Amino acid sequence: MNSEQIEIFINVMRYGTFLQASKHLDMTPSQVRASMDALEQETGVELYHEPAGGGAADETELEMTFAGQRFFRGALSVVNAMEQALRSVGDCAPPNLIRAAAHPVPGTAYLPGLIAAYRLKHPEIRFQLDIVDNEQIAKEIFEGRYDLGLAHPLPSMDMFMLQSHCAWRDRLCLAAPDTPAYRALPPVLPLSRLKELPLILRRPAGENQSQSSQSSPEALLTTPPSPGEPPLLDLEQNPALLTSSHSEVLIRMAAAGLGAGLVPLSLTRGISGIRVFELEGTESLPQFHTDYYLVYPRAEYRLPHIAEFLDLLPELFL
Repeated sequence: MNSEQIEIFINVMRYGTFLQASKHLDMTPSQVRASMDALEQETGVELYHEPAGGGAADETELEMTFAGQRFFRGALSVVNAMEQALRSVGDCAPPNLIRAAAHPVPGTAYLPGLIAAYRLKHPEIRFQLDIVDNEQIAKEIFEGRYDLGLAHPLPSMDMFMLQSHCAWRDRLCLAAPDTPAYRALPPVLPLSRLKELPLILRRPAGENQSQSSQSSPEALLTTPPSPGEPPLLDLEQNPALLTSSHSEVLIRMAAAGLGAGLVPLSLTRGISGIRVFELEGTESLPQFHTDYYLVYPRAEYRLPHIAEFLDLLPELFL
């Protein structure tokens, strides 16, 4: 059995007759029939039959047997795998290019510095960095479009040629304007201190909000901890409300003096115009911590320059 026989079988079943399949395959009907006969002999089962009284032999509408139906599904998966392999070769990066996909936070805060550090040793290596939809990262690494990725949360890893590990844990801090009032505060603030400050809050879960926003820190802090108790923060007493998942917007609002806000610590590094405060009492609150996962091919599927770049990551990430 070979790929040509499988292709002929699929086309015969798709087009229904030897004549129509032969036109698509640029073969004669007798060649198509001979291939089908050989395939049946090799499999040892009847894959199709020709209803009696169906007209000219090569124009008769064929019917798949139960065995033929099962073989057809398997044959389709083989053809799809071959097409995917060809696309992977077509999409294959040149040997001096590393293609990375990343969630916006590590793509903004960490990968640029890692790329720069690696290129100091290997200036001949080029990089392609794409900020992409998190759910696509593992799938597109598996399909050969990227060499590695940084994702949150951990994507489903039912792809045998990939592996992952937690590369880095980020945490929320308070980004505030760099003004005398904030300079007078200690560098570490308890959560209870937040209610005394003018804050920029993200809109909590509610109308027109995604399900994922229901576990946001803002939603946690503006929701009563238990019946009869007031929430830590009150939306009505704060000067600005932001409906966005982009922390960079909140940081710019803080730098403009509009108030303070909760943002990933990694995004505040090197930003002028803000002061950064650590928050105590958040260790047991999962909404204040985020794990990012490095996704990459198993060792036997890595090119040498990609393996060397991966070796650099734990040193700088952890």
